[in-house]
Amino acid sequence: MGTDWVSEAIEKATILLSKWRARDVKLWDYTPTLVKLTLRVESPDIPGNLHIVCGGCSYIRGPFRWRECKLQVERGAGEDGGMVLRDEAAGFELVCRVVSVEENVEPVYMRT
Repeated sequence: MGTDWVSEAIEKATILLSKWRARDVKLWDYTPTLVKLTLRVESPDIPGNLHIVCGGCSYIRGPFRWRECKLQVERGAGEDGGMVLRDEAAGFELVCRVVSVEENVEPVYMRT
């Protein structure tokens, strides 16, 4: 069997989500034609940002922005797999096919 890309994506996301834990998060962008949602994590203490891009979204529950994020990503249930991005403390949950993360996406603000 080939590489388990879901496990690799979860591992990468977990590393970056832990770096940006307890920061401010907001819904940054939604593209209905691609069913793609982007969350942006920022902090007044750390320059830059973290973008969490979720593709093939099928379910969302929770706020549009919150502080002290505790986001985590895990493998979804069911036969088609997918992923779940969740922050239990904020009451946020997003079910999608794929989650990717990237730091310092333009525009990069240096908050003061």
